[in-house]
Amino acid sequence: MRVAAVTSAISNAVLGNVAYELPLSDVTTLRTTAGLGVTFNTLSRVVETNKPIGEFLSDLASHTKVGAAAQIGLGLRRKIVPNVVAGLDGLVAYAGGFETGTTRNGNLGTTGINPYKIDDVWRTTLNASIKVSF
Repeated sequence: MRVAAVTSAISNAVLGNVAYELPLSDVTTLRTTAGLGVTFNTLSRVVETNKPIGEFLSDLASHTKVGAAAQIGLGLRRKIVPNVVAGLDGLVAYAGGFETGTTRNGNLGTTGINPYKIDDVWRTTLNASIKVSF
């Protein structure tokens, strides 16, 4: 049984974002955000082994996949006192996918392969904050 273990999946992104704040009252504000950009996703240090006996089979070639990135967010701000604001924000982001290179190097030398892939990486974030102005 051939098993691949991934030891490094790195995503770098460049995003352009816009935000809009809608006052709901004198002390409460609704904030929306949206962003679009590009990701550089690298899958590296992928090792194939024969799982039953733990035998090394091959190292897969690293590869950087360039793709689209997007995120949307929604937040609520509440003024507690004139110089203190509490916030709660949620964010959903899409970071594209990852894949290995098209070769493996191991016991049989260097051979061509169909790349291993990780499709459609999503991330969600929930943040709470307190802002104090002096």
